[in-house]
Amino acid sequence: MFNKQPLTAAILATALAIAGCSQTPTHQQTLPETIKKNPLAEAIIQDTNTLVAIPSYRSEGRSSEEVQQSFSKIKAVLDQRISTFNQQQQHLKIRDFEWRKNRPDQPNDPYRLFGYRLGNGTEKLSFITHLDTVAPGGMDWQPFQPRIEQRELQQTKQPFLVGRGAVDNKGPAMATLNILQQLARDYDATPEALNNITLEVWFDTSEETDMATPKFLAENPQAVPDLGIVFDASWCIRAEKGIERPQFFTALGETPKQGIWIHSINTPKDSPTNQIPSEAVVLLQADNPTLLDDLADQIQSDYQHYTFDDPDYRRAPMTISRVSPTQLKLTTSVIGAQHGSVPHANREDGANPLVAITNFLAHLTDNGTLQQNGLSQLSQFVAWTWGTKVFGEHHPALLQKQDKVFTTGTTYAITRLQTDLTHNKATLAIDIRYAADHQDKPWDGKTFGLLPGKSRFQSVFTQLTQAFNQQHRDAKISFSTSTKVTPDIRDTESPNFQFVNNAYRKVMGEDCPAQAIGGGTDAKGYLPLIAAGPMLGRIAGPPVNYHGINEAVPLAMLLKSTEILYELAKEKILASQSQEKPTQLTKKNAATKM
Repeated sequence: MFNKQPLTAAILATALAIAGCSQTPTHQQTLPETIKKNPLAEAIIQDTNTLVAIPSYRSEGRSSEEVQQSFSKIKAVLDQRISTFNQQQQHLKIRDFEWRKNRPDQPNDPYRLFGYRLGNGTEKLSFITHLDTVAPGGMDWQPFQPRIEQRELQQTKQPFLVGRGAVDNKGPAMATLNILQQLARDYDATPEALNNITLEVWFDTSEETDMATPKFLAENPQAVPDLGIVFDASWCIRAEKGIERPQFFTALGETPKQGIWIHSINTPKDSPTNQIPSEAVVLLQADNPTLLDDLADQIQSDYQHYTFDDPDYRRAPMTISRVSPTQLKLTTSVIGAQHGSVPHANREDGANPLVAITNFLAHLTDNGTLQQNGLSQLSQFVAWTWGTKVFGEHHPALLQKQDKVFTTGTTYAITRLQTDLTHNKATLAIDIRYAADHQDKPWDGKTFGLLPGKSRFQSVFTQLTQAFNQQHRDAKISFSTSTKVTPDIRDTESPNFQFVNNAYRKVMGEDCPAQAIGGGTDAKGYLPLIAAGPMLGRIAGPPVNYHGINEAVPLAMLLKSTEILYELAKEKILASQSQEKPTQLTKKNAATKM
């Protein structure tokens, strides 16, 4: 365990005040003794608060220069932090490193990965996190004003650190940096203990978009660690689903000359494909204001009484406002989990605003309330292909797959819809996390890493769009699709996985649950990398809200995960002292990309 130097309440309160957390009498939070006594708690909270306050997301509304300025500001803060720390060290100093690679299509937003290392050995243990986040999803929840709130988790009220990036992934990132500093303190008097090992922390700056880490490793194969912990999921991951990102297109067509029609459907422009949107906004238009008067009077009731494909489906809240005499605005809002990898969690306890409104609009088109155009047909396509379901139940032969590894099966999250009036088109984006049986070649049960081959979705969506267009008059839905990454499966009996399991068992008293998840982490594609932590158990929605509004990390859980990671590092250092240096051949084999 860490050096036992209890934090006083006064010191912790000062740290929280510096970091911007409210400490007024009406908002003061009492932290449990287990947190106060953790010597890294103060630093992790303060560091996370500092980073949360610096927006570091990409969206259509932020320039590349602004994004990079955020990362430069973060790096400057951390560099100063390490420089000050090194002045207190006698022997072991922490060193910084940075890698960049220009993108031809985005010259002002290069791939960028930086971090810090300790020790001089050829064996490497790396902790890998990321500093980019998803977009805030609205400013009402004050995403860049970090604070501590009491929330209920597992029937217990406990403190959460709230803010964009608190759990994904700035809180875990700062935990790894503080572990590195703690290890430097631990071994400063005996620096020879690190002669055979180098400890590193890496910070990816584009994990939420197109991941710098695999590109860094592809360009620098010597940088592949003997063991890399991607501290960005939960304890601990044996497999990650493949990720497919199809887009469906339609022309808006000619504007109807009479009646009511869909003028536009939009989700927030800054909402990424891997995030269930915070809202969906629909504009209905009519040639006659009286028609809209009648619809405005009854549409809320119609929506509340409409029977979805599942009578028990929880519909998203909808508000109605008159924009002009000839336009009516419908806005649906998200409930629950927003990570695109867990649409089943959202469906179980929440509501997807885009799913709810498109299904309802398809119904209004079917019954003649709305005139046909491209947007009504795209809504009908959503209802026909998926309805409100997330496992492909409407077309099981093509869309529904599950296997022994990914028992939850392939999932489909309807996440983005944008209307481009200038170019007379609309685009629908889907986030698919797919099981091994959606690969064109079955898994042989013994090949680990990224599965070879390609997904079946080009054929799947060719068949589906053709069938839909034939069944719906004048429909011309087209698509493009790309496989972002194939499924990745790990050997739970491998030395690295067992090493992680042993560290988890030492702290938690039980084996680490080997999970197969839909989330895509920086561990994909390299066998020495294992996604593990910081969450203990699968919690996607409230009170954690991965990728969602009111994102927060349970402090007790983050600190317990930090303890596991610290113990793992100590065990790895101990093991390195009694082992021969790995040969170049061993390092090369360990770095094999599947």
